[in-house]
Amino acid sequence: MKKPFAKILIFIMIVLISGMAVFLMRNEILTAAGRWLVVRTPPRRADVIYVFAGGVSERPAYGAELFKRGYAPRVAVAGVLISYDLLAFGKVVNEGEINRKVLLRHGVPAGKIIQIWRGTSTMEEVTALKKLMNSNGWKSAILVSSPFHTRRIRFSVKKVFGNGDYRFSYVPTPHPIIRPDSWWREEEGLIMVSNEYLKLIYYHLKF
Repeated sequence: MKKPFAKILIFIMIVLISGMAVFLMRNEILTAAGRWLVVRTPPRRADVIYVFAGGVSERPAYGAELFKRGYAPRVAVAGVLISYDLLAFGKVVNEGEINRKVLLRHGVPAGKIIQIWRGTSTMEEVTALKKLMNSNGWKSAILVSSPFHTRRIRFSVKKVFGNGDYRFSYVPTPHPIIRPDSWWREEEGLIMVSNEYLKLIYYHLKF
């Protein structure tokens, strides 16, 4: 009877010590979890800047900034999901159209914006981007999105483009509130990071 009891006691002690260690290092662990999602490479001059759908408060504005700094001669947007916020006001506008309007407001000429009428997910957007690049003979692109989205973007790019002769810059937008080293302190950050990990698991299982 003593040996089973000793084993149970050792197990309980290991669990308690492990739990305490996790608690004491929670900030470091959570920070690492947030930073892992962010893929960042220095922007290099490319054939096109691609702004992913969503994140209207940050993505198109940053894409416009990169355009005005001369990183690419054109900007592409996609996304056909309808904005439910605008739908409540009787406006049927998809995410790609919204990003296009924001690009225009930030000084990108209409003739320099390419709107792709496809894309209901990150994987679909990357697939549409490949079709656009191949049809124009482009080999490089700057990919602009929210920081925590970039890991899933890179996964999608590897699946869609494979080992072809392409060059991509992964450029996360600056985010004023939700940061990799403090995301768990905001409800929006908790939802955002949790969703990204769930979507990454789904992508790995599906693709």
